[in-house]
Amino acid sequence: MSNRSELADRVAKFIERENLFESSSRLLLAVSGGRDSTVLIHVLMELGYRPYLAHYNYMLRGEESMADVEFLKELADELGLELYLDGCTYEESQSLKNEGNLQARARAMRYDFLEQIARQKGCNYILTAHHADDALETFFINLLRGSGLRGLRGISPKNESKKICRPLIEISQADIQDYAEQNEIAWREDLSNAQNDYLRNQIRHQLIPTFRAIEPLLTNRSVSTFKHLRNYYLLASEATQLLWNEVALTDQRGWIHLSKEKLSLRPVATAHTVLHHFLSDWGFDRELRRQLLEASSDRLLRTETHHALIKDDVCIIASLPAEKVFEYAMVKDQNSELHLDDFTILFSEKSSRPAEVRTPPNLLYLPTRLTDQLRIRRPKAGDRFTPFGMQGKSQKLQDYFTNEKIDRLERLHTWLLVDNDDEILWIMGHRAAEKTRLKNEDHTTVKMRFKRLPRSLVDSK
Repeated sequence: MSNRSELADRVAKFIERENLFESSSRLLLAVSGGRDSTVLIHVLMELGYRPYLAHYNYMLRGEESMADVEFLKELADELGLELYLDGCTYEESQSLKNEGNLQARARAMRYDFLEQIARQKGCNYILTAHHADDALETFFINLLRGSGLRGLRGISPKNESKKICRPLIEISQADIQDYAEQNEIAWREDLSNAQNDYLRNQIRHQLIPTFRAIEPLLTNRSVSTFKHLRNYYLLASEATQLLWNEVALTDQRGWIHLSKEKLSLRPVATAHTVLHHFLSDWGFDRELRRQLLEASSDRLLRTETHHALIKDDVCIIASLPAEKVFEYAMVKDQNSELHLDDFTILFSEKSSRPAEVRTPPNLLYLPTRLTDQLRIRRPKAGDRFTPFGMQGKSQKLQDYFTNEKIDRLERLHTWLLVDNDDEILWIMGHRAAEKTRLKNEDHTTVKMRFKRLPRSLVDSK
């Protein structure tokens, strides 16, 4: 006969049913000092787990925030659990308060910290204490924002890609409160939860009580509804994936090529649904999705994370180019490999003068006299280029791109090899400059090979 509490039994069955994690899994639990995460610590320990604890302090509530930290230190010490702490500097805390979108930015900071600790401790999963009432609030938030089916399914028990699990997601706030009272569990109360500064709090204090007055079992009913919505979402996702596979191809760089012709064969509503499903997380809102389908050729669209180039028969979607500058140094007598971004690699090695001077666009024999203080960067306004074989005539880099019919998306992702005077020596993968021409006295060179491959393919070679 088990001595476990009723709540612990329900959580155990839920973990097994949803295949959240195994009894041997190493778990990292995000804790705030509040009731929900504190109760989850005790429930997990009832079930035989000893989770690592992690807390990120935003310093938004001054002394109250520091009191949360002290409470967690005492709790971890009492339970014999490891606690990991991090938080904002004063400047970062003020920035969170003053620069808008506080909740989204704070969430990103917290999860970056949690993922770091999870890697450090070899944890299989990160756990959060979201419960059924949180899922109900999220439903109303997404409903008011005009979300699709994905947003209306509440909060999923498990995010497999990010290894996040929510063991309390079908447990009501009332049941968590009962457990805390029955077991005399102390916790820290965040007084900001009582304010109506944020949409979530407005829904919690104003909207949900109205619905609960009509249906006292609102939370329990919503748990059942969200199960159905998650199942329908899975079915819809499978169908949407099949259609996406018909209209979209992904090249070795990870760029997506959308066939406008194949999309046009589908009803407009269907095409919009598919684009919403796959592109909304990248910032392609309703208007940008409409332009993907209807805008004229050579239109370049941009979100915070991606570009989309519209051509006559295809839309090409790529992440924004990495804006880096690399100081290039060839180690004497050693080969080198430089990853410029997720799909561009530069290999270099000492070499003797080649027998054949003419080389393909992705290969350069650079005289060693030119190898001091080289840099690799992106194109910028005002760049000029003197192409190899043009008798020293320079031209605007923009004109070179136009003459060679290099599209606008490719230009943004182009890498340039430049010397100490910022003169372009090589448009990597396209053409070398006249300055790189080998002279009779050039007996040694650096052989540079430019490849575009997913890093995983290169690493496996």
